[in-house]
Amino acid sequence: MRRRPPIAFALLLAVCACGPAAGHRASVTPAPAISPEQVVGPPLDGLPAVPAVCEQPAAKADDFRAAEVRSPLRVVAKDRALGSFDRLAVGGDGAVWATYTGQAWKQGALESSDGGVRLWDGAKWRAFPVPVLPGRSWSQVTALAAASADRAWVVGVSHGAGTVGFVGAFEGGAWRVRPLEGAAGQVIGWGGTAAARTEAGLWAVGGRVALLWNGSAWESYALPAKAGALSGDWAVGGPLPPAPAVMHWEGTGWQEIGVPALTLPPGAEASRTHLDDVAELGPSDVWAVGGVSWMEPGSSEQERYRPVALHWDGARWDCSWGPLGAATFAQVEPDGRGGVWVLDSTGSRLLHRASGRWTSARLNAAVSAIAARPDSAEVYAAGSVGPAQGATRAVLWRLG
Repeated sequence: MRRRPPIAFALLLAVCACGPAAGHRASVTPAPAISPEQVVGPPLDGLPAVPAVCEQPAAKADDFRAAEVRSPLRVVAKDRALGSFDRLAVGGDGAVWATYTGQAWKQGALESSDGGVRLWDGAKWRAFPVPVLPGRSWSQVTALAAASADRAWVVGVSHGAGTVGFVGAFEGGAWRVRPLEGAAGQVIGWGGTAAARTEAGLWAVGGRVALLWNGSAWESYALPAKAGALSGDWAVGGPLPPAPAVMHWEGTGWQEIGVPALTLPPGAEASRTHLDDVAELGPSDVWAVGGVSWMEPGSSEQERYRPVALHWDGARWDCSWGPLGAATFAQVEPDGRGGVWVLDSTGSRLLHRASGRWTSARLNAAVSAIAARPDSAEVYAAGSVGPAQGATRAVLWRLG
């Protein structure tokens, strides 16, 4: 893999800062828009799917055979005010960053509001507003990445006249933001965006565009398929059918790794097949999770769901199907010990694979995100627990 110099924050974003405070209407001074350099390298041939098909087993079959265990969630911090945590990122120093949504009762109705970004330093939370670009009214963060308590990134969109995608970096206690120009600004930051800090640099992907901050400039690479999640040098996503897409960064471009077709029952209607997250434990140890859903023939009321986890060993995929139920898989994260944590799409069940065996725990909570501290066995979860009537309180947990 092509090595990159360290991310240089002074060059990353021009001077345009907002100090730490609560709320989401913090504005910034004008800054030059980012015009990523389009990098056109030699086309990379995709690899065929091995195996070509993952046959869906009988309805009651369960490849995981997970033993039920007690919840692994251990409370680190619980908010007194109403609200929830949404996205989560953990730096190498253990600093935890999360996006926050506030809640309040007004005239008998529960209203939600953007609560910005929060930093947990091991003892307390610090709140920072989401930067709003000049001429816009409010911002929405769609992706979050972190290196430490002093360095973090957000990717999102600023709404108003000319809604546009933006990239923001946290440095010296303040956010510095810049809008994205051209096609990148209409893809990166919108729904389906992901960001991650890797050895290559800072990646942000959305649609079929991948942006890389290489330490001195932004580069733009074309993706062979749509991407919506990142881990290390891997991305997943893609339109369907016939199968979801898995892509690997080869140092000069992104290569598509063929994914087995995930079969559906005969006559299945309004079907969806998707991979929603990926976790890289090593070059030949990669997990991608998602599932399939469909309507029974002649039925328009009840959707059927089935989770699936795919493991890549460097040459082929191994497919593991769960039983029919009410959820697919939404997130996967390394556990730092050679295994993985997997969160289902309801946020109320967490699976763990360790030493070749699976366990499963029901959660008395709504977990929205899981994130591992790099090069450690620390894994965190963020979400909420509910007092009553739909209101919730934000909670940060540690797994294990």
